[in-house]
Amino acid sequence: RRGLSAPLHDLREGVGFVARSKTIRTIVLGMAVGLFGGGVLFALGESYARRVVGADQQGFYALLFALGTGAAVGIIGASILGSRNARADITFGFGLTLTGVSMLATAAVKTIIGAMGWITFVGVGTGIAYVMGFSHLHENVEDEFRGRTFAALIALLRTGLLASLAVAGVASKLLDDQFRSPFDNGTRNVIALGGLIVLATALLSLWSVRDRMGEPLETLKGLGRAANPFIDDEEREEK
Repeated sequence: RRGLSAPLHDLREGVGFVARSKTIRTIVLGMAVGLFGGGVLFALGESYARRVVGADQQGFYALLFALGTGAAVGIIGASILGSRNARADITFGFGLTLTGVSMLATAAVKTIIGAMGWITFVGVGTGIAYVMGFSHLHENVEDEFRGRTFAALIALLRTGLLASLAVAGVASKLLDDQFRSPFDNGTRNVIALGGLIVLATALLSLWSVRDRMGEPLETLKGLGRAANPFIDDEEREEK
């Protein structure tokens, strides 16, 4: 009986650990809520291609290609930033910000070219946020709680994604023809709402680390002073 209940016990401990740690809680909830908002783009992608930008099935595949390409660029870019010791939590917030703003722009465009451009940026922001979110957790979660924390994260991510897939189609139909043009399209409105959710999550994430956002700048200033050849050794040691 203990063996059957052990996974639930570990998951409960992981959720409790996430709830107690401010920095971990910010990243985990940011990833879960961000995926909930971004999930509407997956759920309504085909409807968006057909109803908003007037594309056919091949146009929908082009949008998927743009999203995948952007995600690949974002992941590579996040890997480069990680190798340069960029602050993972701050970069995570900026990645989510790029995703939210790009989703809002995606909801506003009317051409397939414009949609591909902005959806590429959605992918870039998503890739950066995904890599930096996991990097921050790896750096700050102790080995004892790492497995439980990631179990809680995966559970929340899947819950958020399934919830967005379930809600997006229904919300799109409910919002059809409820407002004046150009807001009479339910698909456009739901994607815009998803972008607002992601953007709000990103701003809250950055607000939670606002007291540490000056650290990278101070580090760069310190490196610049240390490398200045016109400062003698005594001054350099003092600074």
